Amino acid sequence: MRQINEIFFFFRINSVTDFKSKLRSGIVPLITSAQQLSDPATHPAAMVNIAFSHAGLTTIGAPVDILDGGASFNGGQAAQASTLQDITPIEDHWVPAFLNGSGLHGVFLVASDTVAKLDAQVSNIKNILGDSISEVYNLQGQMRPGAEMGHERKFLFLY
Repeated sequence: MRQINEIFFFFRINSVTDFKSKLRSGIVPLITSAQQLSDPATHPAAMVNIAFSHAGLTTIGAPVDILDGGASFNGGQAAQASTLQDITPIEDHWVPAFLNGSGLHGVFLVASDTVAKLDAQVSNIKNILGDSISEVYNLQGQMRPGAEMGHERKFLFLY
């Protein structure tokens, strides 16, 4: 199965205790391993992965001593705008969810061969986590067609 569709579901943690409990019991079993992806017989209907921002790791009490690129990770994306030679002021063209102080704690990456499977898995994640999180931003992407298939993603921004 090719994961030609994907959703990046960015979230904020509302209740640390509730989130950590639900993460452990309901979300960890959904996380897709490399072993699952290496065997077509064990591919899930929708691949799930999760990543945390510095603020998210701090919020859940996880170690945040990132040695490789720590300043970039710790400072946040907006703080790196000038290093990336991004146009300033960033407030004029960045999605507000990605500006400093937005409270972005993490992102779920969900990928599948159909949008219906994506929607079902994101709905499942939301149901499991309930009020322990709030959606901050949602970005849907799709693999490029034709000769570009498998190279880069083409994103559809949802505002």
